Amino acid sequence: MLGASRPDLALESAKNIVKLRPDNAQPHLTLGVALAGAGKLDEALKEFDEAAKIDPKLPSLHTSRALALIAQKKKDEAEKELLTAVKEAPGDVRPVSALADLYLSDPNNLDKAFTYAKKAVSLAPDSPAAHLLLARVQKRQKNYPEALNSISAALNMARDWGEAWYALGSTYEDAGDMEKAEKAYRTLAEKQPKNPASLLTLASFLADQDKKDEASELIGKIRDLNPPKEILDSVNALEAKIKG
Repeated sequence: MLGASRPDLALESAKNIVKLRPDNAQPHLTLGVALAGAGKLDEALKEFDEAAKIDPKLPSLHTSRALALIAQKKKDEAEKELLTAVKEAPGDVRPVSALADLYLSDPNNLDKAFTYAKKAVSLAPDSPAAHLLLARVQKRQKNYPEALNSISAALNMARDWGEAWYALGSTYEDAGDMEKAEKAYRTLAEKQPKNPASLLTLASFLADQDKKDEASELIGKIRDLNPPKEILDSVNALEAKIKG
């Protein structure tokens, strides 16, 4: 799609539509989403406000505005927007999932995060993302058996999803089962052999398990992939750690 490959063209197109239809709420919402995607959050919020003046109950308006507010770390305002979105569209999984994510970032709100994550699964039982969201909450609650069940549900729907394999490994690791954690991380690396982050995850785990020779081999493979600077910096730090 054009917007995915050229966000600048998507943004320009959205601006042109607003010029053609300034009294229609949807173009303002579309432009706001495009601006938020470009990191222009203040401008995005202005467009969402324009949309709200025309149609305050426009679908996705409150959720889109909340996501921009979250990016600005205005969590209280974002929470109000999402609660409004849930009230106006109780069958929409997006604001429910966003609320679960929002509450998950606060250790004092894990019960709320769990409530909304469970609701997300009930609204979208065939969504691996909903099950993985629930698993993230359960892991934070240290309910590892249930977290593993939720991750398994996600993997049953998306066997090649790297994020789910990473979650499986990290959950086993937190639960103290290093053998199964290693197996999950190895599967992640096997499924994403060209992903430097996946290889780095396995290399770091192996180094911690004193399997330094294999970790060093993986470091070489990561470098061959010409990873971005942040990955390369982590690789250099890991190599220094291995060499002592």
